[in-house]
Amino acid sequence: MAVGTDFLLLYKELRIKPGCGLGEFRQAYRRRVGELHPDRVQHHLYEDAAARLSNLNAMYASAMEFHKQHGRLPGEASVYRPDPRPQTTPPQAGPAPFANPPYKNLKVFPQDITRPQLLSNMKLFSQSLGVRCTFCHVGQEGAPPPSTSPRMPSSTS
Repeated sequence: MAVGTDFLLLYKELRIKPGCGLGEFRQAYRRRVGELHPDRVQHHLYEDAAARLSNLNAMYASAMEFHKQHGRLPGEASVYRPDPRPQTTPPQAGPAPFANPPYKNLKVFPQDITRPQLLSNMKLFSQSLGVRCTFCHVGQEGAPPPSTSPRMPSSTS
């Protein structure tokens, strides 16, 4: 990816807004290439069009490299953003509060995890994987999942 690529300039050149989908982005790029292609412009505009097309191609390649590395286009909201605000709840003395009754089927998280921490982590998993909770959680709490449910990969020693 080219260092210093101005992606806002790329979106302006393509006449689309940041945050558009990949399909719309590619379609806008192809449309703009057709407009700037040296074979399709008047003779006296040839050099300017060729330079603009070369610059557009370089910016598009940088955007596609960004998409390859990050799974999204530049300017598109990322799936996970940690909350930069400090927690407003004061620290509590003693053990951390946990669910009432305590969780029965935690395999990865500690037993004393708080409900907000657990829900936050589970929401992150759901959003990152792009699936609903029922994708992993099948059946009743404490019951072993059916053999068709996906399982978390276990580490091998």
